[in-house]
Order: sequence, then C-alpha cells, then structure tokens
Amino acid sequence: EERRLRAEIESIDTRAAESISSRKRRAITGMIKRAKIRLLGMVPSIPRQSKMDIGALFRPSKKFQGDFYFFHDFGPGRIGVAVYNLSVKGADMVSLNDLVLDTLRNVCTSEVEPKAVLSRLNERLHDILEAGDYATMIYGVVDSEKRTFEFCNAGHSAPLVVNPYGSGEPTFHRSNGIVVGRDQGPMFNTLLETIEIEIGKRDVLLLYTEGLTASVGGPRLKPFGPNQLAATVREYSKQDAHFLIDMLETTVLEYLGDV
Repeated sequence: EERRLRAEIESIDTRAAESISSRKRRAITGMIKRAKIRLLGMVPSIPRQSKMDIGALFRPSKKFQGDFYFFHDFGPGRIGVAVYNLSVKGADMVSLNDLVLDTLRNVCTSEVEPKAVLSRLNERLHDILEAGDYATMIYGVVDSEKRTFEFCNAGHSAPLVVNPYGSGEPTFHRSNGIVVGRDQGPMFNTLLETIEIEIGKRDVLLLYTEGLTASVGGPRLKPFGPNQLAATVREYSKQDAHFLIDMLETTVLEYLGDV
C-alpha cells in the first residue's frame, strides 16, 4: 500500500512538473513572438531624397541577433544613417535596441557631426550595459550637394564604395574607433576618427553588418567574405538600389544553400 501511494505521489509530481514545463514553454514562446513583433515595428522607413537612391534590407534570422539600422532626415540633400550590431542577443536585445533608437533620434535633433552623435550614444550605453556588453556602429551623414559621406566607425564593418562606370576597384574605407559602451568616454573619444569621403555621381555606398560577410557556406564552408561582397555589389551596381539589394541577398542565400 505504501509503495502504491508513493507511486501515485510521484505520478502526480511528474504530471505537475510537465504541466509547469508546458506553461513555461508557452510563456516563452509568447514572449518571443511579442518580441519579434516589437522588433519588426522598429524597422525605420526609408527617407525619400530627390538626389539619392536609397535602399535597405532587414532580414530577421531564426534567432534574435543584434543587427539593425537607423535613418535621420536632416532635410533636403542630407541623411544621417547608422548601421550597428548589439552584443546583447535574445529577447533582451529588443528592449536595448528600443533605447538605442530613442537615443539616436533625440541626439540627432541637436547634433549633426558623427563624432558628437556617437559620443553621446556611448555615454548612454556605458551607463546601462552590463560588463562585457557593447555595440559596434558606423554612423555618418550623406550630403548629396557636397557629394560626401562624413562618418565615424566604432568597431564596425568598413563602408564600401563602388563606382559602376569607373575603372577603379571597390574600396573599403577603414578608420579608427573602438566599440560603443565599453569605455566611459575619454579613450572612446580620443580614438574615434572622423572620415569624409567623396561620393561621385552614380557611386554606390554600402553599409552592412559582419553577419553578411561572416556568413558561412559553400562547399568548403568558408565565410562569404568582403571580396565576394565587393564583387557582387560591383556586378549589380548599375541597377537601382532595391534591385542591387535583392540580388545581394539572393547571392548570399545561394552561397549559404538557403534558397
């Protein structure tokens, strides 16, 4: 009788544990769905400028990653743009990204210079990020009248410029800068370098995240890499921005064996 009662109790405990586990799974699934909806709602609209052909791609992965972008319209002929990656992953990344976007919007209402924008963002993130967390970010301003892109790069992938009609090779413009949020400010501001590059007529300027070049695929399981990125952009650079981005995405997915 004692063994029978013990068996019944163990059975009840098992069913209760399974019930709790099931409720937890449903709660976690619901949280992830809500977080994804919030994340998609954060995708900024593409500003319209008469002298710029602008395109953007945000393709959510199966897991929460920290890649995102931001636009700020300063008026005719001037666009602020940021592309960044947050080291914080998972559902927590969504709340952090909300804060990053809110900070960028607020700072860009009073600051134009890329270094000032990133410096203010660094101060904010340093106060809230846990030890070891950070963001990589490139932020700059495209000026269609001056035909320039002035930017600072805080540990992010180098911007790529391609001239579809020129004989020159695609160029990655590298600059100095450490990641956002690790240093309180003095070192970050000292090392952050401001670069201004010329953007010729019909030139293509590509900002991207490391998730693109680091994507592993092909028969040898190698990263897609910057060379293939530059070659792909060069191949489709005579087309409009949306077509170029579509073909770049298709090329990467084919490389990964995902289409």
